[in-house]
Amino acid sequence: MNKKFSTLLAGALLVTAFSAGAANVAPNDVKAGEYYLIGNTTDGYLTIGNNYNQTAKDSIMFINAQADADLWNLTKAGYDEATGVQRYTIKNKNGVVLSVAKSDKAPFSIRGGISEFEVAGTTATGYSISGAVAAGKVLSLKKATSLTETLPINASPMATYNIEDPGTKTLVAEEISDFSVFTLVADPTVTKNPFDGVVVRAKDVTSAGQAWIQFEVADKKDFFIGVDTTFTTIHNQQNVFGAILKADSTYAVNEKHTVGNADFQLFKVVKDLKTDKMTLTVKSAPVKTRANTSTPFSIQNNAVLKYAKIDNLNVLTVSVDTQGSALAFTQTPGTPASLPNGAGVYFLKNKNTQTGSVANPNYDKYYGITPSSFLASVSNYVREGQYYVAEENGKYTVVSRMQGNNAAAIYALDGVTSPREIYKVSDNVFTFNGTDTIEFVYAKEVTEAKDRFLGYKYFSQEEIANEAFGLNLVSNTPGVDNLYAYAKNDSLIAIQSTEIENATLFKVKANLYNNVNSDGVTYQAPYYNNAGAQILGDTLSTASYQIVEQYGDRKLTNDVNNAFTKLKYVDRNGLWFTFKADAKGDYMMTANNYRMSFNVNTSELEFLSLLDTKVVNYFELVKAPAPDYANLGAPGHKILSSSEGDGKALSMNPASLFAEIKLAGQENYIDSLFGLWIDTACVEDIAKPLYYVTTGNGLSEADLEAGYKYFLVNPYDSVYTVDATTGYENPNSNSLYWNDSEFKVKAAFVKAKVYGADSLTIARENPTAVDTLKNMSVNPAAMAFMTTAETTDESTNLIIENTVNAYNGLGAGNEQLYIKQTSFLKVINNVLVWTNRKDEAHMFNVAATELHPTSNDSVEEGASAISVIANDGTVTIQGAAGKSVVISNILGKVVAETVLSSDNATIAVPAGIVAVAVEGEAAVKVVVK
Repeated sequence: MNKKFSTLLAGALLVTAFSAGAANVAPNDVKAGEYYLIGNTTDGYLTIGNNYNQTAKDSIMFINAQADADLWNLTKAGYDEATGVQRYTIKNKNGVVLSVAKSDKAPFSIRGGISEFEVAGTTATGYSISGAVAAGKVLSLKKATSLTETLPINASPMATYNIEDPGTKTLVAEEISDFSVFTLVADPTVTKNPFDGVVVRAKDVTSAGQAWIQFEVADKKDFFIGVDTTFTTIHNQQNVFGAILKADSTYAVNEKHTVGNADFQLFKVVKDLKTDKMTLTVKSAPVKTRANTSTPFSIQNNAVLKYAKIDNLNVLTVSVDTQGSALAFTQTPGTPASLPNGAGVYFLKNKNTQTGSVANPNYDKYYGITPSSFLASVSNYVREGQYYVAEENGKYTVVSRMQGNNAAAIYALDGVTSPREIYKVSDNVFTFNGTDTIEFVYAKEVTEAKDRFLGYKYFSQEEIANEAFGLNLVSNTPGVDNLYAYAKNDSLIAIQSTEIENATLFKVKANLYNNVNSDGVTYQAPYYNNAGAQILGDTLSTASYQIVEQYGDRKLTNDVNNAFTKLKYVDRNGLWFTFKADAKGDYMMTANNYRMSFNVNTSELEFLSLLDTKVVNYFELVKAPAPDYANLGAPGHKILSSSEGDGKALSMNPASLFAEIKLAGQENYIDSLFGLWIDTACVEDIAKPLYYVTTGNGLSEADLEAGYKYFLVNPYDSVYTVDATTGYENPNSNSLYWNDSEFKVKAAFVKAKVYGADSLTIARENPTAVDTLKNMSVNPAAMAFMTTAETTDESTNLIIENTVNAYNGLGAGNEQLYIKQTSFLKVINNVLVWTNRKDEAHMFNVAATELHPTSNDSVEEGASAISVIANDGTVTIQGAAGKSVVISNILGKVVAETVLSSDNATIAVPAGIVAVAVEGEAAVKVVVK
């Protein structure tokens, strides 16, 4: 029964179908609180609805079905003294007042204008209903025959209609009230009335092939109101007259009872449609037969509830004849209860002790995924078994949080998705339908957390960009910990007892899903809305991720493509994993319809079906230790030399502005290109200082005075652009910054200057707002110098890292979403590119350097008898016979060492900047071509 709780007032009727109404009545005879049909069997009966399939339910129409027609009350309104015309206000039971436009083209619709009508005629001929539009213009009511028709003006004759008594109707349980529980109140007030102030619910019952109604006491299960075998003494009482009514259980004839009372608790309810008053008739009632003590009662059928006048009291009883006075029942809504904690998330516990005549097997169990399934236990961390309760004007709707975008009725309590009153049975135990009793257990922590990813791991953008993880198998053996997943030599994933430093660390990549916002606009997001009581605005989401080597491109997947067996890291598309949480915050990892499982015999990880009954393994996500970064000290000119000891260093190609590693003097690389100015970009994170790597070579004096330099950058955003049609980010293979052979973004230098405290402004012909870089954490020019296992101090064997924003789909407002992406400098044929694999990164040594010479002659100032001249591939030293000489490149590597045998000695050396140190003299730097 999908109705609300209410209260019945006494004033009665009874029957099982409609009964014919009485003869027509005159408008003057219509009393307050009485409602009649207006119409006839030819045109039908006046109703307000949506005629001719119009959307608005405001059409004035006539329908043939009396049962569906509106009932109307006529109340005297204005009176015209001059003409003696009495006007009436005509209002239906729904409170709609008959009102039409004051126009000679008034539509057949409720409109403001004329709301008082002359009702002229007789009960024999029927009545016309009309109103004055203007002098000489009278509008009248009739049945419309088309959508465009207007109400007739000065019709002759006017259409006439009867004002008919609508008769009576025998009700079924749900027709008694708009509420499933109600109180019966007698009219007039009577004593010895078990309905008085008692909340009851109506139940349909079939007995001997006939339909009856039981009235069960709402807060006393299996107690029904009916006729008792006790009597009130009344003068000259006969038959059943004087029998008392009470609430009692149902019993059969036994050693305690000489007569069963089942039929004494069955009623027919007949409603007078004109007044909404009801009369109650009980199926059977006892009659005292005092002469025969072995059978003290006989039975009379169809006893009507009436009252007896005893002294000054009206006493409730029943009658099968003319004894007693008529009694009627009306109903008014009762006062529903409210949930103490209001709207939110709840667990629902089944408190029905019986299912029909047998014990309820689901008693004290929790409602499950749907209200038809049950669980032995529930959890704040598990969606299954959670229900969302919405409140609206004191009414409640309850829907399972597993509904998602499925049909709501399957997941809604009683299949009802509209608000209903709720009624208290006992502490925290309530009922909606009067039959099922439910304990509402408030999930306070869940409600307040408002976690849309409840029960699943959702990696934040910061975690995706900045964190790496190790997978630690949760052991079921006390004391056995640190069981980390690692990739064996064959790349299969196994478990070993070790520390996280020896685990195979990974990062995650979010999947992008198409979602639809409240305006129906599709957007991309790294999650999909697969659960929650969405019909109530409660949304739960799940995300899935690829597992990628921390510093690599290989992804975790099945070792044999399309076969769910073992797991390994491979160079093909990885599986998308979801991380389903337990109460401790550990995760069952699933992909498709499989879960990740530990094979105790091989120590390897493998896939098992989600339906497999073997032990379910959970894994702890352990964050990898943060890497260490070098502090390069005060700003200054520094040289970034290759750690491979090949004499090469990072420089800017003066023609293309790409970053390369070269030898000094190689091609057009002059010494000053290797002296890079390294300055602090940001030190917000003390553990990870960021630096600008710049050079002033090739800039005009004006640019230098204006503060411009060439900055080393990761031009990712110039290569990867978002396609306006597809919404996906793809590399532009025609970009100057794209290395097509390696599918990498080239490292380059761009003209820019520092703006304000830490912002950077890129110089362009047509600058825009995006050319000012303010977010240091994703600044393409902000470099970090990560230490490695080979780093012996803070200046050797460092790798250069940069972080930028990478496109990550469209948000709910169709805005572009981004995540952080970290890259490292890699060398390919002397050209520097950006890679996401740390193991491919090139290592550099950082050392301070002096300003470089600008000619091929001696660069030392002051007089000296010794002269050093640089030639093509040689150095000539004059005036130093007999002295020792050491020649080094700019990295300090000795390339020649000898004792000069003449005053004009020529020594072969590699091209580039070299320092010539003659015994007893200061070193001289020259550029060898």
